[in-house]
Amino acid sequence: MSKKLSVLFLGFVMLLSVLAPKASFADTSIYDFVVTIAGKEYVVTPDEDSMEFNVDDFISEVGLQETDKVEKFTVFTPDGVESVTFEFLTLNPFFPDATIQVADGKAEYVVSEVLGDLDKQSDGVSIQLLRQLMYPVNYQAWVTATADYGNGDFDVLDVLFTSNDSLEVPASNAVELDGITLITNNGPVALEKVASNQFYLDLAGKDGDVQVTAVEFYSDNASTLSTFSNDSALYRDETDVKFVDGVATMNVEKLKLSELAEIIGEGTDYLTTFQEMRYMVASLGQDTFNAYVAAENGSQSPFQVVVGIEGWTYENGKWYYIDFEGELVTGWLEDGGDWYYLDPNANGAMKTGWVKWNGEWYYLNLSSGVMETGFERIKGKTYYFHEDGVMAMGLTKVGSYWYYFDEDKSNEGALVTGWEKVNGNWYFFNKSTGAAETGWEKIGNKWFYFNADGVMQSGWEFIKGKWYFFNYNGEMQTGWFKQGTKWYYLDAVDGDMKTGWLYNGYKWYYLDKTDGFMKTGWVKDGTKWYFLDNGGVMKSGWIKDGGKWYFLNKGGDMKTGWLKYNYKWYYLDNGGVMKTGWVKVGTKWYYMYNSGVMAANTTIGGYRLGSDGAWIQ
Repeated sequence: MSKKLSVLFLGFVMLLSVLAPKASFADTSIYDFVVTIAGKEYVVTPDEDSMEFNVDDFISEVGLQETDKVEKFTVFTPDGVESVTFEFLTLNPFFPDATIQVADGKAEYVVSEVLGDLDKQSDGVSIQLLRQLMYPVNYQAWVTATADYGNGDFDVLDVLFTSNDSLEVPASNAVELDGITLITNNGPVALEKVASNQFYLDLAGKDGDVQVTAVEFYSDNASTLSTFSNDSALYRDETDVKFVDGVATMNVEKLKLSELAEIIGEGTDYLTTFQEMRYMVASLGQDTFNAYVAAENGSQSPFQVVVGIEGWTYENGKWYYIDFEGELVTGWLEDGGDWYYLDPNANGAMKTGWVKWNGEWYYLNLSSGVMETGFERIKGKTYYFHEDGVMAMGLTKVGSYWYYFDEDKSNEGALVTGWEKVNGNWYFFNKSTGAAETGWEKIGNKWFYFNADGVMQSGWEFIKGKWYFFNYNGEMQTGWFKQGTKWYYLDAVDGDMKTGWLYNGYKWYYLDKTDGFMKTGWVKDGTKWYFLDNGGVMKSGWIKDGGKWYFLNKGGDMKTGWLKYNYKWYYLDNGGVMKTGWVKVGTKWYYMYNSGVMAANTTIGGYRLGSDGAWIQ
């Protein structure tokens, strides 16, 4: 049996897929899968519900050699597992299935013990040979370990053996395969030749009951067909399929097996039907198969067959998708990274345009049916669809920008531009892009400020080191502005709050250096004092405050000491107060009239005053 299967590589992979177990995946966190190579153990790292063993990665990472032998596969099991059944699927012709009893928490598939006479040196299988075994199935092979708890419960652990090798069929080949045809009870089915020695078999939507009785290969210069190259350790001359008059025929009629009958039913005349072939590809997760054709002179060339088991079909102006069981798919379908919706109410016809599903709106491209994502212009309106295809509604952040999509039923989902009040906040959405404005924005002839989320600001805002004030409409204020009982001045052009001295309307004002409000009364700036009236205007000349007279210079600063004003002398103390009566300045006494004017060349109270106003003692 193993001899026949190794010859007819298409036959054996079809068969093995039908026999593959169908079960739920194990929790890889409670299992360890270990491969022993050249006496060293290597743990296969879990990835979700499966594990992968890449031959080439192991060689490069740990320094293995092509000649190093794979000696053992070990599964470390949780408590309660009684046995583990190892099934090698496409590698089965060389690695027989085996059920191993668990001992000390592990089940060990010892290659030399299981292979017996097949392992001549009783030391395992070389990496080079393992790689060659994976060649017919494009260097990917699944191994299934089924853990049996003995009570009807079991776990299935999948391990994928891979190689970085891949078959690249040359553009031209020394040995050319001209065609491949399946001989069926419904007539011949020719595979499509897509390039030199590359073929495609499209089984999507084909009648699954069609029975394949033989496979014919056509070539003008090939003499044999084999699974492995003639320089492979697995090559056997006696297993070649011979070409006669340019045709090599692989009969499958006699490959009926008792094991197969248990699965596909008694009375089945042939190993392979279209449906079994589709099951094979689906079960293996492998749609590409490789082999060789050779000429009489020993030259050889690879060839490749890709099998399509599901896909699109166009009928009566509608597109449909047929799965590997030959059934019309309905509902959502992912194909080639794109999503489609196949209408359950129309026998799976592909929908285009608007679709409402589970209360959410989606839009499917009118030409291709692909579910749209991102921004889309539809009948003069712009919409946005999230990565899952759901139409955006309301305030939505896309990248670093906010947008608003109408929630009103009459305009549902359409991009809104201009002013919009959302959740009590005002936004302005750019009339070209629809993105919420942020930062400064001039709308009409007014300036507005929007925070990083696009919300219009009102009241005081500290922006880049300066204060601004926005009224309840969000408009930036300029000029004089009263809040409560205090006045502020905002730059007439830029709107920033002024502090310190301000010259406005030919008058000077003083604005608090911290809070910006207009000061009145006495203000000290540096070492000088100034007086601002009730309107905030800086005064100069004589002023009376609190029943006392002061004199302010032209610059507004308060005068102290001697003051000559209109040819008369006055004396202002250190607090700036105009003095009256007798005043001692330095060591001299002076007399000031009630007007503050200094008396001179006269006698006051019997005291004689000189021309300089000083008392002559």
